[in-house]
This record gives sequence, C-alpha cells and structure tokens, in this order.
Amino acid sequence: MMWAGTACRTITPAAPAHLAGYAARWDKTPSTWVHDELYAKTLYLKNKETTLLLMSVDLCELPQAQALQHRIARRCGVQHVLIAATHTHSGPYTVRTQSQPDDFDATWYAWACDQMEEAAVEAVTSPFPARLGAAQTDVPEVGKNRRAGATITDPALTVLCIWDQENAVRALWLNYACHCTILDGNSFAISADYPGYLYQQLGAHYPQALVLFTNGAAGDINIGYSSDASALGETMAFRSFETAERMAAILSERTSGLISGLTPWESPPLRVLPFTARLPLKPNRPSSDDLLRQIEKVQETIDSARTPDEKRTAAIRKIYLQSLLDTLALAGEGSICEAPSLVIQLGHLMLITTPTELFCEVGLALKQHIAAPLLSAVVGYAGGYVGYLPTAQAMQVGGYEAEVSPFDVDAADHFVRAAAQALQSFN
Repeated sequence: MMWAGTACRTITPAAPAHLAGYAARWDKTPSTWVHDELYAKTLYLKNKETTLLLMSVDLCELPQAQALQHRIARRCGVQHVLIAATHTHSGPYTVRTQSQPDDFDATWYAWACDQMEEAAVEAVTSPFPARLGAAQTDVPEVGKNRRAGATITDPALTVLCIWDQENAVRALWLNYACHCTILDGNSFAISADYPGYLYQQLGAHYPQALVLFTNGAAGDINIGYSSDASALGETMAFRSFETAERMAAILSERTSGLISGLTPWESPPLRVLPFTARLPLKPNRPSSDDLLRQIEKVQETIDSARTPDEKRTAAIRKIYLQSLLDTLALAGEGSICEAPSLVIQLGHLMLITTPTELFCEVGLALKQHIAAPLLSAVVGYAGGYVGYLPTAQAMQVGGYEAEVSPFDVDAADHFVRAAAQALQSFN
C-alpha cells in the first residue's frame, strides 16, 4: 500500500523584494508588483519500507536546502527530504551574494523557510491511500538550446500522477528542462514564470490536484535567446507573460493527454539512495580579492569605452566576473565540491537529483544509464545549488555558463560516473 500527502504554502514576500537571476536588475529597484503567487508545494510518499518528501519551491535556487531538509526530516520523522527550486528568475534572493549583498532579505527568508516546514508537516500528517502512475512525451516546441550553434535539447516532459481511492487526481508532478526565464530582466513583477500558468491551467482541469513543477537539465536551455543579451537586459518583445502562458498551455495540453491514458501501477516500489558526487573545482581559480580587482578594472573600461561594442563587451565581462564571484562562494574552498544527490525509484520512474545547473547533454548522458522500460528524469536545482555543470566541450568553447561555472572541465563526467555507480548499487 502506498500513502501520499500533499500541502501548499505561499512564500510570496509581503513587501517589495529584490529579484534574483538577472544581472540586468543589479543595482536597480526591487519588485513593483505581484503577478502570481510563489509557492512551496509538498508531496509526501510512504510505503512499508520508505518515506520520501518532495518539495518544489518557486525560487531561483536554494543553496541552503540541505540545512532545511535536515530540519524537516527531524521534525517530521521522514527518511528522505528533497527540496527543489523551479529556477524562476522572478523570485527573491535566497542567499546573500558577494556581488549584491544588500539584496537578500533575511526576515523574508526565515519566514519562507517556516512556511516550507509547515507545508511539510501538513503533508506528513494528512496522508491518504494512493495510487501512482507516470508517463512521458516529448515537447520540442518549448525548450531550445541557447548556446550559439547548439541544437541539442532534452524535450521529455515527465508526469507523475497520484490518485486517491476514489480515482480523483490528487497530485501532479511535472518535470521539464527549460529555464524559467521567459520573463526578462526588465520585468520587476514577482512571478513563478511559466510554471505559474501551469498551476492555473492544470488546476482548472484537476481541481483536487496539487500541481508541482521541477526543472530538469536546463543549464543551456531556454525558449531561444542569448544568455549574454539576457544578462545585459536587451529588450526582446517575445519574452512576455503572453508567451509564458502560451508555452505553459503546450505543456498543460500534453500533460492532460498523458493523464487520460495512464493506468496506475500495481504495488509500485518506493526506493531512495543518497549519493555524493565529488566534483573537481577549477584549478588556479582567482580569489575574491583578485576578482574584485578585475571587476574594478573592467568598470574603468566600461566608463572609458569609445564605442557601443566596446562598452557591451566590457559589460558582459563584468557580469561574468561578478557571477563567478558568487558561484565560487557557493561551491566552497578546496579542490572538490561535494554535491549531495539522490537516486529515487517511484514505480517505473527513476529520478536522479542534483544541486547543479547541469547542461541537457549531461542529463541525457545520465538517462543512458537507465534502461527501458523504466522511465527516467533528472531533477536539477535540487537539494541545494552549487552552479553550472557544463559538458567538457562547452567548458573548452567558453561562454557565459562555462565562464561562471566553479567547476573544472571534466566535472560533468565525474557526476555522470558517480550517478552511474549509484544506479548500479541501487539495482
């Protein structure tokens, strides 16, 4: 017998908040309005052997997730807790960064963590007999590879459906690889981005269901625009609430189609195996003081630039340096960053979670270690956040993600090997 519990809490700041995710908003005003609420949504699952609590939060990232997961596990008596950020770039800062230290609101963050904990308590204390089923379909119309000349994506939309004993859909968990950055750095509205529309659209079709979203291997995936142009805040008319709603409608329609053909599993297994990937950091990386000196010099170049192209090139370089300053702080000192991760089996669905922002090619390499007929999905921004995890080829080519990643060129290969070993021991 499988049991499930669900709960939801609002984590929208009551006052204007500085929004994370875009360099174009640095040193600018805080949010000006709330377009849609931000949520912490919890799905609790248990059988005779295992208890698992999955939480999706509408935030850019949650670097301190491990501490909150331990806090929830202790209070609720749950064996495994995983908190994953959706990666919306229209939510508040969740950590005090070195580049923008004053933009973090510690009072809001403490309150939001309390809300997450209360959502966990409610889900754990109100379980119901449940049946589970999952399915996948490709949705290539939404996610595009944003790196110049690259076309590879992971178009898989994964849907986990939870029914009660009366056949009502009580929870839907969606996983898809695409940055929640349809809204750009010129927007100062609080929003969950396109997942916010997913919640509304699927909620209208399944009124008893809690709809959760997690992002996949989306490090190089958005709806089709340059990361440099986005960082600079260059205006792109198609990055709008209307586009977010349209992209969500595509995903919602495919989700409903999957649900209509789903059959619940008979006695599905629930198993969880934690593993830690030891990821090598960049050797000879600059210190914080070195980066601050470089940032100061680049600012002088910006101030003295004679042409728009010179100014743009220098501005991009400054953004890279400031972002690297922040990600190095998250990854820690030493030569190795430990990335706590999970392998999860839910019936015929296998999940690999990671606190990194991994490229879709890395996600596809992970999935190759899971054989059909099992379904597979990668959950990024989960259990913490330690930065971009590009492929070795992307690290050699360079560009935004490679420049600001704290990791050495072959770190992605280390993660894939660690996950493959966990899968072998899991089986």
